[in-house]
Amino acid sequence: MPLRLTEEQVEKVILNMKYPIFVTIVFIGIFQSQEVFGCGGGSKPKPKPKPPTPGGSKCFAQICSSNPSNRIRGTDRHGSGAFGAPRRSRTHKGVDIVCAVGSRVYAPFPASVVRGLTVYSASKHRGKPYNTGLELRGTGAWTGYKVKVFYVRKTINNGRIVASGDSIGTMTDRASVDPGMTNHVHVQLYKDGAIVNPTSFVNC
Repeated sequence: MPLRLTEEQVEKVILNMKYPIFVTIVFIGIFQSQEVFGCGGGSKPKPKPKPPTPGGSKCFAQICSSNPSNRIRGTDRHGSGAFGAPRRSRTHKGVDIVCAVGSRVYAPFPASVVRGLTVYSASKHRGKPYNTGLELRGTGAWTGYKVKVFYVRKTINNGRIVASGDSIGTMTDRASVDPGMTNHVHVQLYKDGAIVNPTSFVNC
């Protein structure tokens, strides 16, 4: 004989069932949200892989104390600081790292200090404080590389071995002779005696 329930009994059954069902639905929703957002016991999403380093294992250290990101000089009234930018009848042979007057300048990689440099031979630049720089020869993983840095007052002796990031000089006022120019360290890189584009080593 089939079981028959009164209308009152049916209402009691529904009332007793709907709250457990509601609680179950809420619990499932919370559990799923924990898995999706990684805020509970569920599995967390895997981190995205880092992009490859443009310069491989070789990256310049910070070059100027006032420019932690090695930002390259943009275009001003005197031209662009990018490698290969036009310079009248020639092209730019290095990159210009923005640097405030008086900032410390650092070795871009481990090296030995070769010599001080005079940047310009023209008489109008002779004896000017900015007309100076230095040359470094790479050591260790940087063997075969050489770098010239211009507009830097050398504060280290020739023959000194420096680590990447060691202080080698102070920034002069290069823009004083060309108003409107962004003050900068000119960095000129060589590999086995030939000039190479240093941009990938700067933007690591």
